[in-house]
Amino acid sequence: MDLEQKLEEEVQKNIWSKESIDRVRKVVELIPQRKNVPYRLLEDIEDYQLYYELHPEWNNITTNDMFRGKEFSTRKFYQAFYKWTNKQTEDESERKKLRQMIFKPKQKTIDDWIKKYESHPEWRGKSTTQMRLDKESGANAFYFSFLRWTNKQTEDESERKKLRQMIFKPKQKTIDDWIKKYESHSEWKGKSTYEIQRDTESGANAFYFSFLRWTNKQTEDKNERKELRRKVFPNLR
Repeated sequence: MDLEQKLEEEVQKNIWSKESIDRVRKVVELIPQRKNVPYRLLEDIEDYQLYYELHPEWNNITTNDMFRGKEFSTRKFYQAFYKWTNKQTEDESERKKLRQMIFKPKQKTIDDWIKKYESHPEWRGKSTTQMRLDKESGANAFYFSFLRWTNKQTEDESERKKLRQMIFKPKQKTIDDWIKKYESHSEWKGKSTYEIQRDTESGANAFYFSFLRWTNKQTEDKNERKELRRKVFPNLR
């Protein structure tokens, strides 16, 4: 079904004003003659709503996907509508209301976040630090959006942590993991624990105190804790 046929279907619903129908019809009629869709002919929010309804394939597309979409017409529609809302008011909250008259915000659930995360196989296995650093694939934007969402769900920090761990599951470390991490930093080798504690630049300080906390969780026996620590720091007294 082409755009003209879809427009006639909308006309039959008797929910659109004659003025909006006429303006949208003019846009639809001009499309075959032009390289770019003449969105400048759309004057009212109703015009944009009607034109949007002619594209059911846009219904499940997020605004981010509209903006970054591969389809030129999809991208241009969103950009034109965005510019139009900016011209209507300088109040950002009013602009947001206008945009949401077409792009209604979806109430996300944890399942939505999991589904989005799993749609990016390149993110799997990445630590939260690696997610934050990866701006190219969108991991950084996803991670911080997810954190903001968890903050809105509850004020209880332990509950927020549970939500986050449904995607970013904590890895249960073993002593071998700590040894491997330590050995991956050749610049730490030969340093005393005193020097390790003072070295904040290379991350040695953070590693050392994280390791101490881990050993404390493994056992309450001080001798056993010391034995674990000496597996990484043999010269520990």
